[in-house]
Amino acid sequence: MRPPRDSDAQDGQFQRHAGELLRFLTRQLKCSELAADLRQETWLRFQRRGADEVGNLRAFLYRIARNLIIDHQRQQRARPQEEDVSVEPRLRVARPRADRRRCAAARSAAGYP
Repeated sequence: MRPPRDSDAQDGQFQRHAGELLRFLTRQLKCSELAADLRQETWLRFQRRGADEVGNLRAFLYRIARNLIIDHQRQQRARPQEEDVSVEPRLRVARPRADRRRCAAARSAAGYP
């Protein structure tokens, strides 16, 4: 059996918190697909930094995730979305807001495929 590499150790450390991070991101974003994407981005940023310099890993991962949420929300504010289409001044017709459409729009606005 091969000795664990640093990335294997980091993977194990991250996996201990991956489920709760996904639940946190999903609660905050209300979109499971976008939450999964941001969890993956959290993993990538964690790998770049490494766990050697981190005192409290859980707090560090949550800080990365929270910063990604803030970045996403800033991008959403920068791109205003039309919610209603006015047919007549007194009659407003709301556009359908399916969860999949909202998630797809959020993903594309954040630069994810």
